[in-house]
Amino acid sequence: MNQTYLKEHIKEELDGAKDYIMRAIEIKAMDPNWGKMLYKMSAEELEHATNFYNMSVEYYNKVTSAYKESPDYLDECMDEMTEMFMEESATIKKMHEMYNR
Repeated sequence: MNQTYLKEHIKEELDGAKDYIMRAIEIKAMDPNWGKMLYKMSAEELEHATNFYNMSVEYYNKVTSAYKESPDYLDECMDEMTEMFMEESATIKKMHEMYNR
């Protein structure tokens, strides 16, 4: 397992969560049960992304603690991953709020 692997999985889970919540918002008025199911699926995907992100932080801390100065590529990957995770998860959470209105 490495940062690239984790980054790819975070992206996949976030994309799934965003897709599910978009569909939930679209279908909520026509079929509340399906909307609720899609909302739950989105929340689960977001939780998976969060778990992968937490794993990546732990992995990064373990790997970089072995170096006096961490390699630039690890720092860059972690920075990119953090930015992507924070932006996308905030968007998804806002969409969850929209659904619950």
